Amino acid sequence: MANRTRVTASGLYKRKGRKPHYAKVKDARGKWVEKSFGTDKRTAEAMLARYRNEAELSRAGLTDVLSMDAPLEVIRDRYVVELRTSGKSAQHVERVERSWRRLFAAFPSLTTVRHLATDIVLGFRSSLVSHGLSHGTVNNAVGHITGALRWAEACQIIGRNPVGQVKRLDREGKHRRRVRRALTPAEIEKLIAAGRAEDERLYRRVTRRTPLMLILIETGMRRNEAASLRWEDIVETPDGFELRVRAERTKTDEARSCPISGELAAEILGMRSEGAPILGRLPRDDDPVFPSREGGGLTGWALRDWLHRVIERSGVPIKTAEGVVDFHTFRTTLATDLVREGVDHHTVMAILGHRDPTMVRRYYADLELSPKRRAAEQVLRRRREEA
Repeated sequence: MANRTRVTASGLYKRKGRKPHYAKVKDARGKWVEKSFGTDKRTAEAMLARYRNEAELSRAGLTDVLSMDAPLEVIRDRYVVELRTSGKSAQHVERVERSWRRLFAAFPSLTTVRHLATDIVLGFRSSLVSHGLSHGTVNNAVGHITGALRWAEACQIIGRNPVGQVKRLDREGKHRRRVRRALTPAEIEKLIAAGRAEDERLYRRVTRRTPLMLILIETGMRRNEAASLRWEDIVETPDGFELRVRAERTKTDEARSCPISGELAAEILGMRSEGAPILGRLPRDDDPVFPSREGGGLTGWALRDWLHRVIERSGVPIKTAEGVVDFHTFRTTLATDLVREGVDHHTVMAILGHRDPTMVRRYYADLELSPKRRAAEQVLRRRREEA
C-alpha cells in the first residue's frame, strides 16, 4: 500500500501520480482483480457498487458482467458488418458510422459498454441539439447508438443494454424544423411551366429536369430517390408503367414501385437520347436517367439551385405562413391530396415509402389546421384594413 492513497471506506484508492480511482474487486469468475473506475470520486463509488453487484449476480448465474467490459468500438464494428451482411444501404451504414464518430468525439474517454450510461447518451443528445441539429436528426443519431446495443444484447454479446430506456425527442409542434406546405393545382402548373422554360434556357448543356419534378408530383418520391433512377428502373407492366425505387436509395432501406401515367412515361423515355452528348455514347440500361454534366447522378446542390430559379421564375411564393416550398413540398402535396381524398394511412405509407406512422398522421393534422389558419389570417387582414 506504499504507493496507494486510501480514499473511501468502499475500497477505492489512488496510485501516486495517477488520477483514476482504483479498487480490488472480485470479478464474475471469483478472481480478485484491480479495476479503474474513473477520476471523479462520486462516479467511481457508484461504478464500483454497480460492478460488485453485477459480479455477484454473474457468479450466481443471473447475468453476464464480463460482457459489460466489451469495447464499444468492437460492438460498433460488428454491428456495421451485420448491417452490410443484412443488405442495408451504404448510405445507412455511413450514417451509423457517423453517429458513432460523433459519440466518441464528444466523449473521448468512452471505451467499454460499462462506461456508457443513460446520462452519457442524454449528454450526447443535448450536444447535438446545441449544435443546431433538428430533433429528427438527433433521434436518428441516438437511434444508431441504441440500435447497436439492442442488437448486441439480442446476440448475447453484452449482458444488457445500458441505455435501453432513452426516449425519443418530440418532433412535432414547435420542434418541426422545416414545415412544407401543400401546393395548389394552379401553383403546380406555374412551376411546371417555369421548369420547362428553365430547361429550354439550359438546352443542350444538361438534360431536362422538369421530368424529375413531374415524377415527384405524381409519385411523391424523395428527391434523391428520383435523381438516382436508372433506365432499367422504368418498367412496363400489364397495368402500365412504374418506377422501381432501389432499397439502397431509400431512407427505410426498403424497395418499392411507384406507378406513373403513360404521358409521364412517354416524356421520360423520349429524353433518353439527351444523355448521349454527356456520356459520349447512347445511354445504357444501368446509366442514370438524369445524368450530371460529368456523367454521374445529379447532386442535391445542382437540383436545389435549379428549383430555386424555377420558383423565382414562376412567381410562386417560396415561403408563406403555412410553410416553405422545396423538393419535399411535392411529397407533402401528394400526401395531402391522398388524405383529402380519404385514402387510409396504411396506403399513404405504402405509396410514400414511410415506415413510421407518425409521419403520415402529421399530414392529417396539418389538413385540419390549414382552414383554421386561413380563417385567422382572414380576420387579421380585415382588422388591418379597417384600422
